[in-house]
Amino acid sequence: MDSQTPYIIESSDGSLSIKIPLKPKVRSGRKIITLPGSKDSDCRPWDSQPTPLQLALARAYEWEQKLNSGTYGSIKELANKEGVDNSYVSRILNLNVLAPDIIQAILDENISEGVTLFTLGADTPKLWDDQWIKLGFKANK
Repeated sequence: MDSQTPYIIESSDGSLSIKIPLKPKVRSGRKIITLPGSKDSDCRPWDSQPTPLQLALARAYEWEQKLNSGTYGSIKELANKEGVDNSYVSRILNLNVLAPDIIQAILDENISEGVTLFTLGADTPKLWDDQWIKLGFKANK
């Protein structure tokens, strides 16, 4: 039996132990385990770079937290500290009112390619069904 073959050991009390040799590897700074005889698997979502919309969602959440906590007193102050335009900050902050299923679609990369930060952040409807209509989908339910 070679060191790469899984095997079962039966003890005197009748219990079984299964030995499976695993190969830990490091990919993108994360440890992963591959089974013997398996090829390296395709990249997983955490191995890939975030999309611009995913980064914008993260920035929207962070900036809202900074405004709510009093770190920044206004959008103008936040824009000055971040070195960006006021209108950009406003568009980013509008992502915080997106419908949960739209946010999930962005995170899962299931949003159509034509959807941009400007599409999502400019004149964002407050009603979730209206957001879907703006994106060209049927209203939910």
